Amino acid sequence: MITLNQKQIFHARGIDKGYSWMVKHGIAYHTANHILFKNPRSLRFDHIEILCKNLVCEPSDLFTYTPDNQRHLPDSHPLNKLIRDKEEDSLKQTISHLSYQELIEIKNFISTQKTSRRR
Repeated sequence: MITLNQKQIFHARGIDKGYSWMVKHGIAYHTANHILFKNPRSLRFDHIEILCKNLVCEPSDLFTYTPDNQRHLPDSHPLNKLIRDKEEDSLKQTISHLSYQELIEIKNFISTQKTSRRR
């Protein structure tokens, strides 16, 4: 089953009020409510674009795939890329337990990676 992964992304970005955040970024009240609390069966492309632009993510980051026990997909199937690791949910918690020095090292590593990509 494919479902939305927006709550985990909000959590990782430090967004505590996803509903207010979505409304602030141009998603209608009823749509924001539907996306957050009712696991929608469809999602408009412009809503995906709003989420991706403002969460700085790819459309594939918004979705998660949970394999069906009755139907097995081959390991090489592209849907397997959407299976999320439970550890992703605890990113904010992991960061909060790092020392200041470790955070500085991560920041420097990220800066180095960004610089090398620009070349």
